[in-house]
Amino acid sequence: MLKRLMLQTVLLLPLCANLALFALFGHTLLPGRVALLTRLATLARGCVLDPSSRRYSRRVTFLWTLWFAFMAGLMLLGVLTPSWRDAALVAAGVNGPLCTAFLVAEFFCRRLVLPGYDHMTLAGFFRFLVRLDYRAALKAPMPGGEGRP
Repeated sequence: MLKRLMLQTVLLLPLCANLALFALFGHTLLPGRVALLTRLATLARGCVLDPSSRRYSRRVTFLWTLWFAFMAGLMLLGVLTPSWRDAALVAAGVNGPLCTAFLVAEFFCRRLVLPGYDHMTLAGFFRFLVRLDYRAALKAPMPGGEGRP
């Protein structure tokens, strides 16, 4: 009984984190809202993004939303179903490294998909993410007045 409770507790943190990130990314995809990564890209550039950049950042926001939904579902299965527990524990262990790999892969993919831009360096990209005041960024009006947070 204690072992089961400990396993469930180990899975609850990544479950809650993935659910929260799913909600954060997903709610910005609703009609009339600015996709989270569109918002961050706009703040990083300090200007309105062109249509191809907005489309790209919205698609990447959608991919992150799917990722967090998948991982949350896997964690939930691990909490509720003993047969899925091992898979969920593995997923909990690799979730962070896989998210980091996806973030870095997207950074390089962006350079291929949007070649005509002056892109940040990888170090500059991470500095931007670390220094950003996310609470203020989610509430900030967008240049051009598009969408709501």
